[in-house]
Amino acid sequence: MSNKYFSPLFIQPHIPFAPADGLAYEGTEEEDEHIYAMQPLKDSEFIPLLRSPQNIALYRPPLFRYAWIIDNDHLKRIMSERFPKSITLVDRPSDKPTLPPEYYGYFEFPGNPSPKTKIGSFNFTLQDGKLLTALVDLIELPSKYVDCLELYVLLVDKNGSAIRGIQIGSNYQDVIPPEYTLKLREVLEMGDEDPMWYIDIVQRYWRRIRSLPGVPNEKIVYPSD
Repeated sequence: MSNKYFSPLFIQPHIPFAPADGLAYEGTEEEDEHIYAMQPLKDSEFIPLLRSPQNIALYRPPLFRYAWIIDNDHLKRIMSERFPKSITLVDRPSDKPTLPPEYYGYFEFPGNPSPKTKIGSFNFTLQDGKLLTALVDLIELPSKYVDCLELYVLLVDKNGSAIRGIQIGSNYQDVIPPEYTLKLREVLEMGDEDPMWYIDIVQRYWRRIRSLPGVPNEKIVYPSD
């Protein structure tokens, strides 16, 4: 992708995650690999320039998600052991008495009230909101922080590979306070692992929010829009 599709930034190239020349993103695979390789960041490494976007600023930083990495099997186990009543059930396929792993995201669990006719759906459980509600109630998370919590958000690792995580905040919203983060860590059995800041897989570029002289606002295009 040519940088002619990207608005000029004229941002100092030493700023983290800025275009290499400080002018405009190229949108190439190599450039994205370079951006991904600079993250994730520990909370102590997440500088104010990235952490607190201001309305009066000339630029907006990329979106960063504060999250733990979690895999399917781990999350399914937490669902089964701690929140069986929040699991969404679907009809068990009649032609599959024994389901192979990851078959349509179906999974068996001990608390299934209708094991002969129904089976748990991993995807539907995440979509319908009951699990999130049960988790929020269990840790007594204040309502103002509920939107900070996402149970299976798409992230990207240093190599540019898609991964999944439990998000507890972002740089464009609040972060769940430490006392609730600790409760969440215990419930989700995250061990001693600390959450980290992951750049968003889509909104991974800096954005100019003020037009350049002679350039109408509608010409200012954010690459991820």
